[in-house]
Amino acid sequence: MDTANISIELHDSVKENLLFNSLSELEISKTTIFKYGILNEEVPKKIKENDFEYLESKIPFLYGLYSDFVELKAGKIISLADGEVSKRLSETIGVGVGLFYTTKLLKVNPNIIKRIPSPKTQKGKYLDFKFTKENVEYEVETKGTVYHSKLNSIIEDVQGKKRDSKTTGCKYGVITLANKEEDKKPSKIVICDDLNNKRSNKIYFLNDYFEYYNLFLSFILDSTYYNRLVAQIDRGRLRRNVIKTNNIKGEYIYNGVKYKGQYFDRRLVLDYIANYYSVDIKLNVLFKLLTNQLGRQKYFLGLDPKIIDYLNNKDVIGLRKYSQERAFIEESKKRLIRDIDGVIFVSSKSGGDNQIEKNFGENEVKERLSYILGSITNTPHECGAPCRSKEKEGKPCEKLTFREHCHFHRN
Repeated sequence: MDTANISIELHDSVKENLLFNSLSELEISKTTIFKYGILNEEVPKKIKENDFEYLESKIPFLYGLYSDFVELKAGKIISLADGEVSKRLSETIGVGVGLFYTTKLLKVNPNIIKRIPSPKTQKGKYLDFKFTKENVEYEVETKGTVYHSKLNSIIEDVQGKKRDSKTTGCKYGVITLANKEEDKKPSKIVICDDLNNKRSNKIYFLNDYFEYYNLFLSFILDSTYYNRLVAQIDRGRLRRNVIKTNNIKGEYIYNGVKYKGQYFDRRLVLDYIANYYSVDIKLNVLFKLLTNQLGRQKYFLGLDPKIIDYLNNKDVIGLRKYSQERAFIEESKKRLIRDIDGVIFVSSKSGGDNQIEKNFGENEVKERLSYILGSITNTPHECGAPCRSKEKEGKPCEKLTFREHCHFHRN
């Protein structure tokens, strides 16, 4: 089953609240959990050129976590994982379901949701995420577990975080009770703590939107240009057109919109490569082993070009007003989510999406694998691109790199 309708249970603290009573169930898909669960990941300050664990592995690894270890049945989110993987999966399911529920309940664009940083002066607990809508500030705690018997202690933890918090925002908790495979009871989403109506005059500025979209840009942009973007934000000297769209090679057309982004492949996850790697293994042999074991599973992560234009032009009004209609495709060999924030994610299994296969063929996957092998063995190659400097114009560039070309020639 590709989707599941999960019932929503209201704790005594919110049963009388009309807002929370407006939703009684939530339709969930694996792709939705992935798209919102990724917001739990830390946004990097700097990415190294050969950080293939982040650049190539993270997106396919995280999606594979749900693809392999999450099963959806009627009224159930089932975790097939054990040990540390189970703990991480439960946490991410909690974040993914909790934030998706929040966007549906309060009808907010996820691009205004921010992770609450660890307070430097406050001791004790604090909540996970915050956002402001119509001058009301909200704080939400997301939890996920497969142990339904822990519900009361989790509610106590959420309420403790609310008491410890020094902010005046409206605070509530979203607890996702998933299942182990053998469980008979259905999954459910439990909402606890009531909302108050304290007002806030919070206005979203350009940096707030960059803070959200930088997570996706960290996977889409070349590491050199991503690092420059972060440096400009940190210095408070953000220039126009800081996102160089001509450096974003990946494209995917959906409903007439050409999304700019990056392609990924599960065979490029470092943990899987390590299972077959040996010092003397040949590229073709390794590629065949990975393909036989994992199959062809490819992904695209991208942004609506309007979002990039708004960011480049410092158009805060455009960002505030932007909202795209949600779209989902859930098929055996293809899954797609196009969300209201302008983010699109597509997965293709065994050639299920012709566009992905055309734009990101097997030769390119193998070529990327060769760069990863070079990084593992610490054997960079010469760039080879024609030099542009007057002294060496037209001659092959001799700079060493772990990527296709050095950063000077990757634009």
